[in-house]
Parts: sequence; structure tokens; C-alpha cells
Amino acid sequence: MIYATLITGKEFGAKYTHQVQRESVGKDVHILTDRPELFPNCKTEKYTKKVFSYYDKLIFLVKTVLERKQRVTFIDCDWFTGLHLGLDLQKDTFYTYALWKFEDFADKPFSMEGINMVINALKRTNYKLDREIYIGEAIMSLPYLPSTQNILDDLLELQSEWENTFNQNLVTKNGKLKRYSSYGVGYGEGGALTAVLQKHKVNLEAVSNKKFVHNNAI
Repeated sequence: MIYATLITGKEFGAKYTHQVQRESVGKDVHILTDRPELFPNCKTEKYTKKVFSYYDKLIFLVKTVLERKQRVTFIDCDWFTGLHLGLDLQKDTFYTYALWKFEDFADKPFSMEGINMVINALKRTNYKLDREIYIGEAIMSLPYLPSTQNILDDLLELQSEWENTFNQNLVTKNGKLKRYSSYGVGYGEGGALTAVLQKHKVNLEAVSNKKFVHNNAI
């Protein structure tokens, strides 16, 4: 199994660098990071943007799949512990730990406010969802498909709209959205990925996070 993660910034670097270093030993791991020198045993790409974008992890994942021409599983750095190897996965299926229905967000921190932002951004870019679901972005396992380059192209085309919508100047009373915006732009990225994968008829499946990791704080 090829894994990928993103770790950048002082706060997340201080909290999770040692965890990612420890977990990466003996494994095939790609890391997007502002401190590549800290991960000599991994394949690294230097993150150079002054304003962090959550959306960049989508681009990094798909580019890594294209580079390796096989499945890559992205896991957020704070969940990056106890990785499972040699998983039995369907070769053409995208896996995540959750496919939330839009109405589920009435009881979630991201809230219906966040989902309405997703819906409006997709309308402005002429995307229509076959199913009103949202991919959980903390674990994303993408296979290499004939449409992978097209998936990347569509995500790149959508990126500016997403980062302009999910920006750092958001006026909201929602604490979760305020927290996301305090770190950067392009949050709510699961909505963009869901729309693009549906456009390309990729099979989506939710499985327990324990299929990929254990000993985490989920």
C-alpha cells in the first residue's frame, strides 16, 4: 500500500512530525510538507504556499496516483498512526471512512451552513451531484483509473472557485468554520472531490476507518 499525507505549519508540525516519522519507517509514504528535510525516508514534495489550502491535499493525492500509476491512500497527519498494509480492496473503487448525506450535517460541526456553501459553489461551476453525499477527507484511497488525469484536470479547474468560496474572510458564527478559515482556504474540500468523482462515475465506498488505521483518536 502506498500512503500519502500533508504536514505543514508550526502547530501541526510540532504536534505530528514525530508521529509521521515513526509511522513511515519501512513504509512507502509520500509527504507534502514545508519541512522535507525532516522526512528523509519518505518521498517528499515541498509545500511553498504562504496561505495554506486544504484543497492542495486533493491535488497531491491525484498527482501521486498518476506518478505511481497505482492506488494511493491519503490520511491526514493527525490520523496517521497504526497504518495497515496489504489491504484487500476492489481495484476500481474509491474508499473513505464516511459518505455523509447532506442532511446529516444538521447535527455535525461543519453544519448545514457549510454544506450550503458546497452546494452553491458546485452550482456556480455547473456541477450536478448524482447523490447528495460528502466524502470524509481524513482518509481517501484513490485507485489508478483511466480517468485519473481528467479527475486531476477537473479538480484544478475547480480549485480557484473553492478557495474563493472557502476563504479566510468568512463571516460566520459557526465555530468549526471559523477554525478552518483561521488556518487557510479551500476547506470543505470533500465536496469538490465528491462532485468530480461522481462526474467520472467512480465507485465510492465507505468502510470503517479501522480498515486503514488503528490506535488513533477517532
